Parts: sequence; C-alpha cells; structure tokens
Amino acid sequence: MENRLTTKQKYYPWVIMVACCLYMGASIGIGTNCGSIFMPVLAKAFGVGLGAIATQSTIMCIAMAATAPWVGRQIGRMDIRVMMTISALLSGGAFLAQGMVQNLWQYYLTAPFLGLGVGMGSFMTITVIINNWFEKNRGLVTGITMSVSSLVGIIMNPVLNRVIENASWRVGCGLKGGIVLCTIPLVWLFIRLYPHEKGAVAWGAGEGAQVQDAGAARKQAPAEITTREIFRSVPFLMMVVFSFLFAVCMSPSGHLQNIALSSGFTSAAGAMMVSAYMAGEFVGKLGLGFLNDKYGINRAVYMVTALGMVGIAGLFFVGGMGPGFGLLCALCFGPMTATTSVGYTLIANNTFGPRLYPRYYPYMSMASTVAFSVGSPLLGYIFDFTGSWSAAYVMVLGGLGISLVLLTLSTKMMAKERAAQ
Repeated sequence: MENRLTTKQKYYPWVIMVACCLYMGASIGIGTNCGSIFMPVLAKAFGVGLGAIATQSTIMCIAMAATAPWVGRQIGRMDIRVMMTISALLSGGAFLAQGMVQNLWQYYLTAPFLGLGVGMGSFMTITVIINNWFEKNRGLVTGITMSVSSLVGIIMNPVLNRVIENASWRVGCGLKGGIVLCTIPLVWLFIRLYPHEKGAVAWGAGEGAQVQDAGAARKQAPAEITTREIFRSVPFLMMVVFSFLFAVCMSPSGHLQNIALSSGFTSAAGAMMVSAYMAGEFVGKLGLGFLNDKYGINRAVYMVTALGMVGIAGLFFVGGMGPGFGLLCALCFGPMTATTSVGYTLIANNTFGPRLYPRYYPYMSMASTVAFSVGSPLLGYIFDFTGSWSAAYVMVLGGLGISLVLLTLSTKMMAKERAAQ
C-alpha cells in the first residue's frame, strides 16, 4: 500500500482513546467509584451496620483478584469486544440486580459477578488496547484514560445522591446498571485490539508506517509463559511485594475523615480533606502519564512518592497547624495514590514488556487488591492500640522507602534478564 496514510488511518488511535475513556467512565467512574454513597442507605434498608454492607466490596475484590490471571491469559486469544461485552453484561446486570434485592444475602450474591465484570474490562484490558494503538504519548494517554474514572466519580456522586434522595436507592442502582450496559454498542462500533483491524496504524509509528497484517499483529500478542515460570522470576516476586507494600501505604486515604476529627477539626473540614485528596489523585493520574513519557515511569513514581511523603510527614503536625494545613497535606498525598492505578500498569509494561505485561500484571493487581483490604484495618488497629496516628505515619513512611528500593532493584534485575534472552 502507499506510505501516505488517510486521515482515518492516522488519527483513529484518538477515537480509540475517547472510546476507552467513555468505557472507563461508565464501568469504573459510575459503576464502582460511586458505591460509597449507597452504603448508609443500604445499611438502613437492611437494618445492618456499615461493616456488613462493606463486606460486599470485600467479596467483589476477592472475585476480581481471582479473575485477573485468567483475564491476562485470555487477552489476545478472545476477541476483545467479546471480553468487554461480557464485562459490561456482568457489571451492569449486577447493578440492576442490586436494585431488586430484598435482603443482605442477595446483595452479597451480586458481588462475585461485579468483581468478575470489573476484572474483565478495567485497567489491564484498557491498558493493553492503548499499548497497541499508541507508540508515542503512551503514558499520557494512559493517564488521561484512567483519570476519567476519577473525574466522572467526582461529578456523578452528587448526581446519584440526588437520585437516591428524590427517587430511591433502587432507582440509583438501576441507573448505574443501565449506563454500564450502554457501553456495549460503543465497544462494537469503535473498539479494536489492533490497529490493522481498522486499517489504521499506531500513533507515533512514523510517516512511513504501513498497516500491519494479522501475522504481524500476532507477533505482538501476549507471550506464552507458564505460571511456574512467572513465579520463578526473582524480579517478579520483588515487584509483587512492592505492589502489596506500596498499596498498604496508601491506606491513610481511607482515614482522612478520622484523622481530621482526631485532630480536633469539624466533620466538614474532614470532608474537605477528602476532596483535596481526590483532586490530588486526579492530577496524579494525569501527571504520572506525562512524567512517564518525559522521564520514565520509575522517576515519575519517585517524584509523586516524594511529594506524598511530604504530605504524610505533614500530618504529624496537622493538629497544631489547623484545617488549612490538613488540606495541603491531603492534596500532597493524593498524587502518590495514582501509582496504584496508572503507575502499576506503566511499571509492569516498562519492566516486563508489552507482550509479557498481560501475564505479569494480574498478580501485581492481586497483591494490590489484597493490600487495600488489609491496610485500612491495620492502620485503624494501630490507632486504636496507640491512641495516636503517629505510629501509623511512621509505618507508612518506612514502607514507602522500602517500596522504592524494591521497585528500583526489580526493574534493574528484569532489564538484565530481558537483555540476556
């Protein structure tokens, strides 16, 4: 074919990005990031405590973690549109079912389906698509796509809260399910795993690039590697420990309201700290992608982690400095937490390569998921035992330091292994 590309062939990657943004906004932004506002009303409806309602999220995370390795093996084997459609059907169906449940056990029953749905169609799937469609600006595009879920969550939480107040929580659940199901036509119209499926080329492939054939695309498909080989890799095991430990260190985000109250602030000031943290996380998702393209993902993680450690260190003095200083600490802490979403995907892709990424990343995701379920209670118990958050802050700062050492060593060791192959 001629080297001169048509407008569609050259710019279709940006259509892919927009489609992925809309999908992430619906499935994660509305589907899961708007879950907390339903918890108090569900607890009241079922006559149970918040802990009992939160157990549903734990079940969902377990199902999501257990599904991740299978999803990694299926990417490249299964039509990506089929996988994302099944994801939307499971997630959307689970939300619709939540709007019809009559008791707690039925609510719990929706959790495994929601976990399977989210696991099939979220971070890993979207990242693989972006990797195939973008050779240039890959980090920035990943950051933009992931940040949409946070932005949509910020916007839709008050919207869904109004729906709950003016209609009912059942209508709110149904609305979430309906929006997620609406992504199915979007997937079949626009999403493709490889550029050649749309007669296009990856962004940044160069002026002389040609449309690949199916054989060339298969050479970029996820590599075949056994689970035993994966777990025999020392750099991989170090990366899993990094993923777990770093995610545990993000647990203060779930205690900002309690930190504010224990510092003598009002609940309104605590809510403002939570908002500042979310704003920081949103900026972090964009910033990590940009910094990845400019400096590499490791340096990007070092930068946002250094800022986050400043925020954590500031919390030692927040009680005497006032709510404004608390807002600043939360804002500094926020960007670092984006590492567990945007950062992990870019770290895995950089460390293991695009072909091995779908096989290695699921285990990093599993470690992170387990860490989130462990970290928040752990910090809570430390506060209950000591009567202060100081010991928790010391643990977090020490854990972050160890995490960065593990990240540095594992990436260097893996680079040597890949060079020797």
